[in-house]
Amino acid sequence: MADVLKWGSVLALAAAGIALLPANLQIWGAVLFVPLMVLSLIDLKTYRLPDYLTLPLAGAGLAFSYLGYPAFPDFLHSLMGAAAGYLFIYMVALSYRKVRGREGIGMGDAKLLAAAGAWAGVLYLPFILLLASVAGLLVVLVSKRGAATLETMMPFGPFLAVGTWLTWVLKLSSILVLSN
Repeated sequence: MADVLKWGSVLALAAAGIALLPANLQIWGAVLFVPLMVLSLIDLKTYRLPDYLTLPLAGAGLAFSYLGYPAFPDFLHSLMGAAAGYLFIYMVALSYRKVRGREGIGMGDAKLLAAAGAWAGVLYLPFILLLASVAGLLVVLVSKRGAATLETMMPFGPFLAVGTWLTWVLKLSSILVLSN
């Protein structure tokens, strides 16, 4: 029951956030938020981010940028964001595997960061990663995972989703502005 209340609260806050968006961006806000929420729930339960959700989310971000909304990346910056997001996680995964001899981060996370880059643009990827990392660290510190070790598995997708959503909303509200 506590989980239902927790996720219900998150959905209610998100719905309120989407409702506060300008009318011409409310549908786009839902197109971004709903898959992020579903991907988060799936990752929390299965440690997987399925392609059937991450890839269309990236495509929707590219379509959004192609339409040319002010304050959002042009198509080139969106495309570069998608490529850089994927390549960054791919390189982290390769490095981790080489050093530790096992998997440390999945390619679903790479595809989700590619989608984030498509929605926010290449310049906002460091901010998305910073928000995601800080959120993940806070959860580890305040949860039962405070005794986490290097062997403890923790899904990164929900934190990437938080970083992506917050960056997109902050960018929309002109609180976070980097030039393209």
